[in-house]
Amino acid sequence: MAFDRVWKFALAGMIFAAASTLDARQYRHCVFAFGIGVAINALVAVGMKSGLVPIVSSAQIGQKFGIFTTTPTTPAAMMVNANYLAAAAVLAIVPLIVCGGRIWGRVVAILCFPALVLALSKAAVVGIAGTAVAAMWRLSRKVAVAILVISVGALCAYPFTLGVDGYGNSGFMHIKVKNRIVLAANTASGITVFGHGAGSFWPIYPKYANSVLDASQTEYSFNRRPRTAHNDFLTIAFEGGVVALALWLAFIAIILRRTIETREKLAAWLTTVAFLALGLFHFAAFLPHSLFVAMLHAGYLAQKRPSK
Repeated sequence: MAFDRVWKFALAGMIFAAASTLDARQYRHCVFAFGIGVAINALVAVGMKSGLVPIVSSAQIGQKFGIFTTTPTTPAAMMVNANYLAAAAVLAIVPLIVCGGRIWGRVVAILCFPALVLALSKAAVVGIAGTAVAAMWRLSRKVAVAILVISVGALCAYPFTLGVDGYGNSGFMHIKVKNRIVLAANTASGITVFGHGAGSFWPIYPKYANSVLDASQTEYSFNRRPRTAHNDFLTIAFEGGVVALALWLAFIAIILRRTIETREKLAAWLTTVAFLALGLFHFAAFLPHSLFVAMLHAGYLAQKRPSK
């Protein structure tokens, strides 16, 4: 697990450095290429949903390699998990709309949208809402605050749309919502100054699984445990401690304070915000495709010289 974390962040650093050398044209090519990839996956997912393309679930893949998993079958194309595809769609749609071109960029963005609809991912919705708030903040803070209030209200109302679970609970006690609350609370209890080490969440979490709130058997059991806290900030703090979280936040703050003088820089800025918003209810920083594309945008945004 430690090696898995280290190689991802090492490669992400290399991508960040390479992206800082791109000009505007090269950056747009990268945006368009990633968008095409997500659009292809979205179309394949639609084919899976309609029955035209056979679905291969992560459970089937796990059985082939002798790995036990209970992940349900979902139309996710080559991403295996529909939420991963939805997160990729958010990171593709935002820059495509901003700087992808009046015609082709928007066409590709539209082709990516089914990935959001099929997954109904909460993290993806938060990512889109966070981007909208950030975009409007630059134009009208009143509108931005209104979007924020509506988004928070919708998020609070979400648990009450789930009905009753198999245990007779509803609202914030619904098993889907309760599991995330329990996971966050127990993860927070394990945060230290220097953390437990890279990749330590999976092996160390059992020690804290019931430290604050009792974990449901659907979230933590003998043959099932979370690999992350489903929140990038909590996971970073758990593995790297308060020190790592502070360094991560400082890095993000420096990047987001860069001057935005072109549409490409605006696209990179908004996509970085979308990535951070995804991380509130997802583990975008721990998935290669979302982390790498986010570092592409962050690296381009970090350029000191004007982008031509």
